[in-house]
Amino acid sequence: MLKWLRARTTGQPVEAPPPATPAETATAPDYLRREPVLNREREVCGYELNLERPQAQRNRHPSAQRFLDGALLDRIGSPEFAAVLGRRLGLLPLHPVSLDLPQLDRLAAQAATSGQSLVIGLLGDAEGVAPEAVLERVKALKTAGLRLACAESLEGGPLAPLLPLADYLTIDVAALDPPSLLVRQRDLLRRYPQARLIARNADTHETLEACRRLAFTLFQGRCITHRPAWREPRMDSNRMVVAQLIAQLRQDPEDLGQVALLARLDPVLAFRLLRYVNSAAMGLRHKIASLEHAMTYIGREGLYRWLTMLLFYAGKPQPMDEALRETALARARLTELLAQTRLPRPQAEMAFIAGLLSLADLLFQMPLPEVVGQLGLPEAVVAALLRREGIYGELLALAIACEEADQAGIAALADCLGQSPAQVSARHLEALVWAVELTDNLRSGL
Repeated sequence: MLKWLRARTTGQPVEAPPPATPAETATAPDYLRREPVLNREREVCGYELNLERPQAQRNRHPSAQRFLDGALLDRIGSPEFAAVLGRRLGLLPLHPVSLDLPQLDRLAAQAATSGQSLVIGLLGDAEGVAPEAVLERVKALKTAGLRLACAESLEGGPLAPLLPLADYLTIDVAALDPPSLLVRQRDLLRRYPQARLIARNADTHETLEACRRLAFTLFQGRCITHRPAWREPRMDSNRMVVAQLIAQLRQDPEDLGQVALLARLDPVLAFRLLRYVNSAAMGLRHKIASLEHAMTYIGREGLYRWLTMLLFYAGKPQPMDEALRETALARARLTELLAQTRLPRPQAEMAFIAGLLSLADLLFQMPLPEVVGQLGLPEAVVAALLRREGIYGELLALAIACEEADQAGIAALADCLGQSPAQVSARHLEALVWAVELTDNLRSGL
């Protein structure tokens, strides 16, 4: 279609870019990378999604990029992604040469009928395309239901006519000092008032907060897992009760009566446990009224899991808590899914706990060894959290490598665990869907 549009707008024959080599297009990368997008309330409102390939195999050739973009769109259009894209914005970075791919028309129709928020994030390289053709195609895709994000660096280049059409403009906030950033964002909003600003590379809490004081609407970067210098811990009384329950469960796993006695010290905690056990998801015919019965029903491992999750929901809310919870839940669920392929259920439950607690230092704003020391965890979980040792340590390291798109780490760790990168990527998506749905259910009070 781009060739046809180019011929129509210029009246000139079109030469296609030279074909990519077989090595460039033989197979699509196995791993689909996600990077959270935060809104002004510091909630995860979307994800940027792209295919990662090892650095040595990356190529800027337009045909190779088109092949990768096609593989990305195939995966985004799969039914598995509907649960994520129906709840979160999806930002898809594409090369302009890929705009005529038929998958985009299908995604546009899907977004128009389902209410999904899909945003094309165009890369700035115009090699292999005519700017006039790109402009016409973008107009058609926007009319069909997709939205457009452009880098502010397109100004002055052949794709600059796209900027007045952009729903979002992205700025690399790490590349500008504060005074220059202030001037730049004001200038962009004056000339392109229709666009919302996305701060890219907001990698620290300080950068995020500085951008929130400006006109930015969305934020990308590693700020969720950034570890600043903490001034004081956040292990308040509510979380202390939960921590005591976890420790008691570890000290005497057979005496659930003592655990129930401690739970009664916090009526809200007791209510939450009974509500959890009696929820529709548990499928009970008759409601359970006693704490001892509830604990017996879900079992020791289930109680461990529930209490560990409750650590992330008890206590006074803080601005980044919800984004941190979604990230921690996705990591924990991925660690559990990876464990299920080779470990019995109780150990897979422990893998979930290891994944969740690996971000507990951020939640409590205190060093992880201090957090672990108050929970009385099994030694195998402690070894995984503090030293990445043992089977739980390997599983946790693989989950973190997935978050960081560490191709070498994913390949090596997946091989050690007897899995392929493609299998790991599929489980990563499954974990993300689970975490997104759980976060939204909790947000709505269900």
